[in-house]
Amino acid sequence: ELTTRLKDVISNFADNPDNCSVLSQQNIRSPEEEDFERVTIKARMRCEVSDLAQVLYQLENGIPYVFVDNVTIYRQVTRRRRGRELVQEKMLDVRFDMAGYLRGDRS
Repeated sequence: ELTTRLKDVISNFADNPDNCSVLSQQNIRSPEEEDFERVTIKARMRCEVSDLAQVLYQLENGIPYVFVDNVTIYRQVTRRRRGRELVQEKMLDVRFDMAGYLRGDRS
């Protein structure tokens, strides 16, 4: 569900969802025992700066609560040809942990 949430936020809040995409995600288990079950994924995405800001803001301020941690950002400059014109794109390669907690039984 965390992966679905990330993809939904990108499609709904990124200025240009075509330039912001999830490259990979991996479920990780918490080695520590906690009172509530924590669910975490390691995500990697490529995005423009303005889109990244929107996505991270919406993830941390939406409901259900999601926590973003261990963010690492690398700048990538790529060049592509569009017809006869050489276009330089400035994208960010972003890696982070995204976590939430499962709702327990309230009995």
